[in-house]
Amino acid sequence: MDTRRAEYELLANAARLSIRALTSDGAEEADASWQTLRCKIRRDDVEDGAFALIFTIAALSFHDARPRRYPAEEYMEGDEWTLADLCTYLRFRSGVLMLDVDYLRGRMMKTSISVRTSGVVEITTVNRHQMAGRWLDTLKGRKHLRLVGGLAEHLRSDGNAAAEIERGYDAYGHAKPNAEAPTEPPTEDSRVDPPSDD
Repeated sequence: MDTRRAEYELLANAARLSIRALTSDGAEEADASWQTLRCKIRRDDVEDGAFALIFTIAALSFHDARPRRYPAEEYMEGDEWTLADLCTYLRFRSGVLMLDVDYLRGRMMKTSISVRTSGVVEITTVNRHQMAGRWLDTLKGRKHLRLVGGLAEHLRSDGNAAAEIERGYDAYGHAKPNAEAPTEPPTEDSRVDPPSDD
């Protein structure tokens, strides 16, 4: 399997997860901010979904990150988060799968993500304002989820990948909230969080 296809499958797997927000804490000041967002995925989804969720949140963080206190030459507008980046920063400590990235290729990520076996996910950001909440909304289908680079075109030519894209997304690129996707794009009012299973 090529790396680009594996990256797409991780994005698609994360988009299928049922994610419920638990708490959000943080502070906004003129020159600094931090946020810790706690959410939960189903315990049954942790084994197959934790890796995909961490990859996807990190990809969203990388995409939104901009240069700060780093030479501008290192920052490339079209650069993407990769599977190699994930493997470089991913750790497993004390039963927790985690990722912590400060700066990467000229981008200020300052993002930490951890997934516990209980399904509790913690996303902490520094100087990223309230971005973690935006990323969670994107995964829940409340914001447009764009596939990285030309990956969508590459995968549409593959029958299996195209079937996954059609099952997981409507024609507008939004994650489908249920199996029977509407023919019109869903509105903010029509979206509901999936029921909790704890």
